[in-house]
Amino acid sequence: MEEKDAFGISTEGPEGRLFDPDTAGTTSEGDVDLERELEEGQASVAGEIDAVPEGASDQEEGSATDDSSRADGDPALGVDPGPDTEEIEIPEILIPSGPAPPVPEPSPVWMWWGWSMVLLFFLVTVVGVITGILGRAVILDVASFWPAFGVLGLVAFAVRSRFTYRIRAILPLLVASWLGAAIALHLSGWPVLPSAVGDMAGDEVGTLEAASLTLDIEGDLLVTTSNSDVLYMVSLPREGGPMSAPQALEISSPGALAIEVAPRSQSFWFSSSGWNVVLSDRVVWAVHVSAADVTVDLRSTATNGGSIAGSGVVEFGGAATGNWDFDGDILLRVPESVGILVIGDAKLPPGWSLSEFGRQSAATVELTLTVAENATVEIVTY
Repeated sequence: MEEKDAFGISTEGPEGRLFDPDTAGTTSEGDVDLERELEEGQASVAGEIDAVPEGASDQEEGSATDDSSRADGDPALGVDPGPDTEEIEIPEILIPSGPAPPVPEPSPVWMWWGWSMVLLFFLVTVVGVITGILGRAVILDVASFWPAFGVLGLVAFAVRSRFTYRIRAILPLLVASWLGAAIALHLSGWPVLPSAVGDMAGDEVGTLEAASLTLDIEGDLLVTTSNSDVLYMVSLPREGGPMSAPQALEISSPGALAIEVAPRSQSFWFSSSGWNVVLSDRVVWAVHVSAADVTVDLRSTATNGGSIAGSGVVEFGGAATGNWDFDGDILLRVPESVGILVIGDAKLPPGWSLSEFGRQSAATVELTLTVAENATVEIVTY
């Protein structure tokens, strides 16, 4: 039977011999053999450990790490880490990439189109001035928009080469719009532009009761009336032509005013194809005009005589009276209620009668029309 001490340790030595503490320091022949066997066994175990593959070693290390994480605490496993536990931040691994492929530059067709519009406006303006379609004052009107150059300069700085051709095309489009707007305002006769300097206007009607207008030009003439406080206005059409800007000479008398309008002697910038005259219908007018092409509309004002020479259309209203001289190729439109006596050859409406002095309408004569020799006059009633 095996004997054990108080601690439960066997007191028997090798080969069943009792362990004697007094003889523990001595070595017997059996002990030497036992120690040799132990050394051989340790060497064999060490060789097997060296022969273990790396994967198995890593797996063992991973198991050890897992055991360590369980011991230290892992939130994913429901274990609260201790206060001294430090969180390990794994750095993000950035994989460097090669250079980005070059982006192809878009076609500059937008730039070409924009500047072609600018060139087109420029050529149209130059050709229009040379051929007389536009007046030379258009150059002054376009130049008066010089503050726009500052805005265009800022735009040019903003859309310089950093942007694509499509965005940089904004600059020529703005220039073309600026030229187009300047020309459009010039043709509309905007009174703020420099071209308006060639226009003129008379004084207010005031207490004036009657006035006479006399002018003789080689261009086109348009005479109309309006309910205006200004006695008369003479403006230049913005189309080009040989006519210079107008100037007026006024001769006043008690209750009346005689106005003579003639071209200026020197008017390089301000020239046109003719004049546009607007008369106030608040006075009685005597109109003496001569032009190559005439258009006279006096339907809304009272008249007391005058003379018209040229080729065109003349219209009278119900208040037309006095003696009139016609010369040229003229079509006269007059109300049926106005009695007319025609002296000379003219084409008349049916029903007119022959009198001692000429041919006349059925109504009481209020207007006497004298037709010049070789003139062509036609009268139409409405």
